[in-house]
Amino acid sequence: MSCGEQGMTNLLLTSIPFFRDVILMAFECPHCGYRSSELQAAQYAEVGCHFEVVVRTPQDLNRTVVRTEHATVSIPELQFEAPPSPDRAGELTTVEGVIRSSIEKLEELQPLRRIQVPEQAAQLDAFLERMRGLLELGSPFTFALDDPTGNSFIENLRAPQPDPQLTSRTYERSHEQCVMLGLNVGQELDKAEVRHQTEKHLAAAAHSIVGKSGTVPDSFESTCMRVAKPEDIVEMPMECFMCHRDGVVRMVVANIPMFKEIVLMCFSCPQCGYRSTEIKPGGRTNPTGRRITVRCTSGEDLSRDLLKSDTATIRVVELDMDVEAGSLGGMFTTIEGLLVRIRERIECGSCHMGDSTRGENRARFAEFRDRLTRMIDGQEHFTLILDDPISNSYVQDLCAPDPDPNLTLEEYTRTREQDEELGLLDMKTEGYEERHEEHHEHHEEAEPTPATAAAAAAPAETCGR
Repeated sequence: MSCGEQGMTNLLLTSIPFFRDVILMAFECPHCGYRSSELQAAQYAEVGCHFEVVVRTPQDLNRTVVRTEHATVSIPELQFEAPPSPDRAGELTTVEGVIRSSIEKLEELQPLRRIQVPEQAAQLDAFLERMRGLLELGSPFTFALDDPTGNSFIENLRAPQPDPQLTSRTYERSHEQCVMLGLNVGQELDKAEVRHQTEKHLAAAAHSIVGKSGTVPDSFESTCMRVAKPEDIVEMPMECFMCHRDGVVRMVVANIPMFKEIVLMCFSCPQCGYRSTEIKPGGRTNPTGRRITVRCTSGEDLSRDLLKSDTATIRVVELDMDVEAGSLGGMFTTIEGLLVRIRERIECGSCHMGDSTRGENRARFAEFRDRLTRMIDGQEHFTLILDDPISNSYVQDLCAPDPDPNLTLEEYTRTREQDEELGLLDMKTEGYEERHEEHHEHHEEAEPTPATAAAAAAPAETCGR
């Protein structure tokens, strides 16, 4: 790009811990010495992402930042915003690197501005001084990163534990964002329609077991706990997450004694062989949330059956470890199996075991992993808290129907923010058809005919004259 001669581009597919797979590209020209680097995500995420970090120390300035060309950077304290730019390549940098590059770009045309528009140049100089002051950490400031592709990232310095200075959330992309990214909006709507049809077939299968009266028959438990017959299994086509070809997802309704019915789902792709399993709770949405606390002091406690829904959060008090909702999906396992899954997920994407890791981070992670292993082996007691805002999670009671001394159940009322996040405030299950018909009739009555519109316009024309 500089001298027009042929250079060499090196590509590396690597994984950023606690993030996803990315492609690193580095170009070098042996003729003129020109060099450039670029980072691209392997694919768009299903949802957008938003990160905010409060910068207080030099370690915060050194946080790793993955910034794609579609990401927006903002600093609310300065009312500063760097909009997305398709011409800018994705980069792997730090918080300090993003601020310094922004300062350099703003300074590029300052000599010309001082000649042509000296007032604007003076204002921009004052603003640049404020941006340089951020790097001196005179006062804390907020660094925000928003990316509709979901491929940007800010490092968690306390991983795998939660970082009190870092907050993140995901959101559904709007229609305008899908168009901006070049996504097939019609295909996205088709996927939503497939999910809707799947839910309808699933509801019909559950309805055939429970019955039209809504009451559970006496033989319901024995019917669901037996091995499913072929006619009880619902099959639906679904796109494979790995090769994006057509696969098949199979579903069957089962029941957990003293809890509720659940939906077992298994996906398999005949093309690439990818397989996955997931569990979704069935039935109505409970009006309250449930917090389950288990004190694990023996091997029997580790072998308790556990159902975790995708809306539940997990906390191990002694480790100060939180697993956010949706991180592991829905699963039916044991407490030991849950801890093993968490350890595997941490180890497979850990950034605290390589040669480039700082010594204190490596030591902290090694201690965390050793303590988690001792808990899995039953050598250390711990307290597990399973918090589900819609009460779709379950832990086996070993002493039922008598009280279990190591198991505590707590019902609580959801906050409005939780209801809004779960989509319950927009859900209307009764009278929605009547409301739609009334709105349709009102619209027809309010719509004027040509004669009525002409008669209504006549007085206005007279007054105008």
